[in-house]
Amino acid sequence: MSILRTTKLKTFQLLMELLFCLRQKYSHISIGSPKLSRDIKDAITIDTSTITLEQSPVLLQRFNFNRVADVLPTHEDLFYQDGKPLPCVIESDYNLSDDWLRAYNYYPFYFNIYSRLCSDNIHVRMLEIGVRTGYQATVFAKACKNPSSAFYMGIDPNLYVRNGLQLANKTLQMIRKKVPTFDFALINGYSWEYNIQESVFYSGPFDIIHIDGDHSLQGKLIDLELSKRILARGGIVLVDDFDHHPIIKDAVKKALSVGWFKEFLYLSTFRGLAILA
Repeated sequence: MSILRTTKLKTFQLLMELLFCLRQKYSHISIGSPKLSRDIKDAITIDTSTITLEQSPVLLQRFNFNRVADVLPTHEDLFYQDGKPLPCVIESDYNLSDDWLRAYNYYPFYFNIYSRLCSDNIHVRMLEIGVRTGYQATVFAKACKNPSSAFYMGIDPNLYVRNGLQLANKTLQMIRKKVPTFDFALINGYSWEYNIQESVFYSGPFDIIHIDGDHSLQGKLIDLELSKRILARGGIVLVDDFDHHPIIKDAVKKALSVGWFKEFLYLSTFRGLAILA
């Protein structure tokens, strides 16, 4: 990474930390609602009831996990460091009925996806919309040890888990000490805000975009439309909860119908995963 780009990145991170502090101080103040572009309004009106999603041969070949015996990491491999759970781990998450945190076909499966993508690239940049406490960020950071540099950016309003971004920050700081080629930035806010979108454009394009934020139809389409504008050539968009929330499948169909993406692949993970390109 060049000295100029490193300096710009450090300056950007300092600005993000300042923005984070201001957000925390004035989090009680309303910031309005998203303004929908014509493209998003048009996508909302599309009837997807007769649309059938077809698996992309290109993505099937790229993510054919049966071609090798993939060894899945354990829960402890991903979320423990030096024998102790990382700050992102919330004890109450272990008590949920579906036990998603320890599911073998959830975060360990993501680890293999990230590992495969990172092995093909020297510099890997990931954007995540919906950070929570940083589980995905942790998996990405641990999966991308081989590239000469890996960068993660996460956007979250810090409301679903009130101190989620603080826990994510502590976790990623600890990982960065172990993996010096990894760097990150966390943004407190909504992905539809103008200033945040400007920050994202400045930091992109991104090789991987993971969408797990607003689960309304409008919110999901905003994130999908943003993703198609900042996706790097050859990059992919991962849409979580494809089987868990019907609205997400509807949003993916609409995004494909209006041409934001050309390729689709469904992977049967714990809650279903759509891959777009």
